[in-house]
Amino acid sequence: MLTNKGPDRETVASRRQHSDVTTRILTAMSRRDREALMRFYLDRQSEEQIEADLGLTETEFRLIKSRARARYDNECLQRIA
Repeated sequence: MLTNKGPDRETVASRRQHSDVTTRILTAMSRRDREALMRFYLDRQSEEQIEADLGLTETEFRLIKSRARARYDNECLQRIA
């Protein structure tokens, strides 16, 4: 009988490292950029809701989200590599 013991130590360590890196990157971002990314990607709020709450136009939000995501991706690649 096979039992699922859960992730191995290497997987757990990798996940922990990724979580730590993500936290450091998000903490270093401006409040506005961090909030835009977290609300859109983690909380899955609509663009319209975030725009209304932050007082942004559709174009402003998309630009903020795009630039913040690019900075996040770049930082993540640099820190994990």
